[in-house]
Amino acid sequence: MRQPLKLISLRWHRWLGWTGGIALLVFALSGITHPIMTWTSPRPVTYRAPTAPISGSAVTQMAHHLNQQGVAKARRVKLVPTHAGLAIQITHDPLQPRTYIDMATGHQLPPTTDADYAVWLARHYTGLANAPVTDLSIQTHFDSAYPWVNRLLPVYRITLDHTPKTTVFIDTELGALASITTPWKTRLQGLFRALHTWQWLDRFNHTRLLLMSGLLLSLIGLSLSGIGLIVFIRRPHTSRRRRIHRSLSILIWIPLLMFSSSGFYHLLHHGLFPSIPEPIVADWMAIPPVPAGPMHTPKSLLTSVTLVQGPGNTLLYRLDRPSPSRPNAHPFDGQPTHQPAWYINAHQGNHEPSITDSTLVEFYANRYMNHAPILDTQRLTRFSALYDFRNKRLPVFQLTYADRHIFIDPKTGTLVEQLYQADRYERLSFSTLHKWNFLTPWTGRSIRDTLMISFLLISIFSAGIGFWLLLKR
Repeated sequence: MRQPLKLISLRWHRWLGWTGGIALLVFALSGITHPIMTWTSPRPVTYRAPTAPISGSAVTQMAHHLNQQGVAKARRVKLVPTHAGLAIQITHDPLQPRTYIDMATGHQLPPTTDADYAVWLARHYTGLANAPVTDLSIQTHFDSAYPWVNRLLPVYRITLDHTPKTTVFIDTELGALASITTPWKTRLQGLFRALHTWQWLDRFNHTRLLLMSGLLLSLIGLSLSGIGLIVFIRRPHTSRRRRIHRSLSILIWIPLLMFSSSGFYHLLHHGLFPSIPEPIVADWMAIPPVPAGPMHTPKSLLTSVTLVQGPGNTLLYRLDRPSPSRPNAHPFDGQPTHQPAWYINAHQGNHEPSITDSTLVEFYANRYMNHAPILDTQRLTRFSALYDFRNKRLPVFQLTYADRHIFIDPKTGTLVEQLYQADRYERLSFSTLHKWNFLTPWTGRSIRDTLMISFLLISIFSAGIGFWLLLKR
């Protein structure tokens, strides 16, 4: 039994030597560019969105200004700190610039305010307060500088005259930094997309799948046949190069199988079942008149005010209050940054203690999922393998159904993402086997990336010896 298995392993290893070796070089070399891109990319000076203290009386003032300016309906309404001070941000069409009302005067701000706000946010996140703006546009599609993993569209694309030239992508609804890049990062990103994901063949998806599948299967076969040779040929080789090749292969075969098998799974999953859902546009809200009585607001200062739609088409003002124990907490560090949200009936002005983020999220979930049974509800305060940093929103609620998870932003009721069970398995596989995120809690990202690069460089060196041995046959 041992002899036939040895011959099979030897035959397959030689047959797959060239295609598997070429696959290793292409995917390993391009894979190394990803952590290098992470290490050398520009970093924001802060991930925290600008904030401003808001008094409880601002809610009544907000209602008055909306009515005085004749705002009859809108899709989103919220208070935001801007370059011009506190303002009401109104979204009618998410693909068009938002309009703003100055809270200090009640007057509508100029049409350029949305763009000016985006530039102000870009300066806030980059710390480049005085860098001139050399280009400003609205980006409505993904490209090599702003690939689809960034999720948010449309965004403002703002180029600042700085060394190196810095391009910032800003979502003004969230007040969020969507991405930041330089020419160096864009070139590395383009190289990665060209050699690692072959996106230059996106228009010929089946051709891309066939070619990449062939290379990845060759690499998987090369790894399995190589370990077969190690197991079934126990005598030491006389050739020094063969001994080195064997020793290196013992070290790298498990990482190579992790990379190649999870990459193959990722390729088939996203190639055959692409998962870029159409965004759900928020419903129109009919702005109510100012309540006759006083607004029952909390006595403490607020950090945000958003107008949302609740059960029975009731409009509610959702108020955020900072946590007294952690007033300066980072929103992405997993710790509570706010007290439970405070809801005010926008029609009557009274406090609605029975309405919480959880009940409102379930209301939105029933609208999106047509009242399908909810198996579990969790409030997420950290990013994870299933809900990662690309979504840019925390906290969110994760609702579990028989066939999927959905993630809803309690501040607006936005359906951020849907994750089917098949997506869940693939995402866990990719996070664990391809990105090695299981190491991050113990090693941190830098050491994890260094380990991955080390294994890839050893793999490339071993492949070079393998090519030499094939040529010498």
